[in-house]
Amino acid sequence: TQSQKDLYEKHHNTADGRIRIWFGLRQIMNATDRLLLETRDAAQELNTGIHMHIAEIPYENQLVMRMKKIDHGTVTYLEKIDFLRNNLLAAHSVWLNESEISHFSNAGVKVSHCPASAMRMLGFAPIREMLDSGVCVSLGTDGAPSNNRMSIVDEMYLASLINKGREAYISGTTNPTVLPSETVLTMATINGAKAVLWDNEIGSLEVGKKADLIVVNPFKWSMLPLHDSIANIVYCMRSENIESVMCNGQWIMKDQKIMNVNEEEVISSAVKRATALLARAGINLPERMNYL
Repeated sequence: TQSQKDLYEKHHNTADGRIRIWFGLRQIMNATDRLLLETRDAAQELNTGIHMHIAEIPYENQLVMRMKKIDHGTVTYLEKIDFLRNNLLAAHSVWLNESEISHFSNAGVKVSHCPASAMRMLGFAPIREMLDSGVCVSLGTDGAPSNNRMSIVDEMYLASLINKGREAYISGTTNPTVLPSETVLTMATINGAKAVLWDNEIGSLEVGKKADLIVVNPFKWSMLPLHDSIANIVYCMRSENIESVMCNGQWIMKDQKIMNVNEEEVISSAVKRATALLARAGINLPERMNYL
């Protein structure tokens, strides 16, 4: 944990307060009890958070039971060693039972729901049950290997659909009101701020909070007609509808032009670096289809 403390001291609250350093644990399979508890204590001492992938695949719970020689999975184990805290952000949290949801709720654990990643490889998280139990559930994209698109706009749309589909699967009947658009928008905004312990400054447009906002142009074919603005944002909006982005009062994108970096240079550099990375790794991707 010392290296993480050093990073905290060096970088926390830099960039005019826009950068905050959290402690990171990949998952329980590569963390000893000592590391878990020392990380818990260090985060509490520095008044910061912990991010950790928790209960993302069935194999995780199976491995925990086998390695720890116990009859329960990750969340119950973390509860028994007193690791769960309200500064813990649990990514995915797909394979939870009712008692484990209660453990999250009682401890104030926050959850980052990544629907695209879940649909691709993880499973159907009990989002409705977590929300009903008072768990703060936000939205995330996960990483490129399990998502590719990395768009919070897509995640809003998919979150609503995947949870409506899951409801039909578990109850045997359809319910289009499950996870309505206003709930999804809340997950993407104020719940996201709460999840990173920052809702006193960001997450909503209020007097005294930072000017973090996007400007949406609804007068493009994907969002018309505009009868219900919240439903349109969740179900119809695409990335191209976003005209401008402001962060802490500074325009990051204005009229769909990136303001603080040279976009063409970044794209060119990324392509070169990705090509070099594949070459160093000795990866040769086959051509699976003929194309021009």
